[in-house]
Amino acid sequence: MEQQINKNSDTYKGNVSSCQYNGEATLIIEETGLTVSTLFFDFALGYEEISSICAGDYDVKIEAASDSICVSRLGQSNDWSFN
Repeated sequence: MEQQINKNSDTYKGNVSSCQYNGEATLIIEETGLTVSTLFFDFALGYEEISSICAGDYDVKIEAASDSICVSRLGQSNDWSFN
């Protein structure tokens, strides 16, 4: 089943490393939080769960109550984190 993505949502593709998943994923930034969509499943983080977002040279680290996520290989999509 194909996921419906809100046209107002921002989407980014990259590699995700977390305790739930390691591999390619699409990150969907929505009004209520961040959704990580993979080939096999999706998981969501509400903004209230996220304690920090830190942009590094080649990755973005997201610390949340339930998980720690590292997103890499964003290419030019990572430019948003430096602006």
